[in-house]
Amino acid sequence: MSDARKPFLRFAIRDGLLIALTLLVSVLDRMELPHVATAIAIVTGELVPVVGFLLHEWGHLLGTWMSGSVAHAPSTLMAFFLFHYDVSKSTRAQFLAMSLGGYMATFFVVLGLIAWVDLSRLSGMIALVLSVLGIGVTVALELPTTWRVWRGDALPTGGVYVGEPNANEKT
Repeated sequence: MSDARKPFLRFAIRDGLLIALTLLVSVLDRMELPHVATAIAIVTGELVPVVGFLLHEWGHLLGTWMSGSVAHAPSTLMAFFLFHYDVSKSTRAQFLAMSLGGYMATFFVVLGLIAWVDLSRLSGMIALVLSVLGIGVTVALELPTTWRVWRGDALPTGGVYVGEPNANEKT
């Protein structure tokens, strides 16, 4: 593992444990245990879109790494986003690869939801509603930025984007 990727190992462990927990709770949900079935269904339904969001973030990070761009891990495991994207060390093509990675991960998450979520169950209905809301927010927040960069605007700054855009980047 490269030195640049080592800080993300703790996030991989965190997210792997959360995925394992989600799968375990999902199995318990299908067992319909008396007295706790509704609580387990609610927890399952809430965890599924959280895992989808994390996979979306890992998709962005894979796109970052595959394009040769730079990402910085947050200082805390409780950070909302998985990484900070360094626009000062990135080209437009690398930014678009990072964006595409997240969109592709979301596409596969949707396929997983279609194949895995049982909409006849409370957990499935909760998972579907929260996932659709999450995907809607993602599209509303991320797609306009990706579109502007695709059309030639400067790389974004602020929030998860650190550094000043690469002044040498040709548009």
